[in-house]
Amino acid sequence: MPITGINHVALKVRDLERSRKFYELLGFEETGSRDRMLFFAVAGHHHHIALLEMGEDAVDPPRHSVGGLHFAITVDEEAEIGRLYRLVTEAGYKVVRTIDHFSNRSFYVKDPDGNAVEITYDVPKAEWAHVADNPFATDLDYEIPGEESG
Repeated sequence: MPITGINHVALKVRDLERSRKFYELLGFEETGSRDRMLFFAVAGHHHHIALLEMGEDAVDPPRHSVGGLHFAITVDEEAEIGRLYRLVTEAGYKVVRTIDHFSNRSFYVKDPDGNAVEITYDVPKAEWAHVADNPFATDLDYEIPGEESG
């Protein structure tokens, strides 16, 4: 019984409407709801992201606790990284890092509740095969497509 992938991510949020705007901005569509929950997907899946509303008084997890670090959303063209980068920054969301991991190029953005979302493009293996023994050992700086360095 082989595993074929990760089906969905469930996140606790303070405000469903505020979070809805963020995930719809990224291109997710609402696929359903129930009490204090919304479900979002792309490409006809039932849901990739589930949001559970905890209320405005919900506390952040302690900084040095165990738990989720981030989750990644894949785009099929590297140019889409630039488009989404401009979209989220113009909407006022905080980009915390841009990075070339050899096997994928990404930027990390915080959703309204501080959950880190990695927007990533998978680099064809032929471009990183020279580090195939351990492509995770070193990261490089990454300039977002279409952004001026400076």
